[in-house]
Amino acid sequence: MGILDELKPKNNRLEELKEWLEARPKKEQTEWAEAFTNLERYSNGAIAKLLNSKGFPADDNLVYRYRKLEARRGTK
Repeated sequence: MGILDELKPKNNRLEELKEWLEARPKKEQTEWAEAFTNLERYSNGAIAKLLNSKGFPADDNLVYRYRKLEARRGTK
């Protein structure tokens, strides 16, 4: 068995979060989008805490990275 056989592929948490959000009901998707885009009102920690309570393991860093990714998508 080689070293590459022992390594697991990189886990893309941003993609997992995106898929999880897309699987939510439409009304909930809209609310999540509002929460992620409203930087002044909702902190990364508050969103991460809510994601965890809804069954998606997240931390402040994941929320920050997702917000940054979505901001780039919005400007293109």
